[in-house]
Amino acid sequence: MNSAPADVAARICKALGLVGEQGEEVAAAMTVFPTKAWDQAIPQDPLIYRLYELVGVYGPTLKDVIQEKFGDGIMSAI
Repeated sequence: MNSAPADVAARICKALGLVGEQGEEVAAAMTVFPTKAWDQAIPQDPLIYRLYELVGVYGPTLKDVIQEKFGDGIMSAI
């Protein structure tokens, strides 16, 4: 899943006949970076919990930096 650049999103909305406020909302939604949710229980191990906490606090900032440097692709932790 990737996001669309603003100009591409606007052209898609125009092709679909979405105009005005509705077209702007749809175009804005297409330019947002997709996120995934991790729906598991909070880790009980102290070290793993600290890493979990670190990602919870700094995750959005790290995500923004990675996307700014490398684009809207997939970053692998493996």
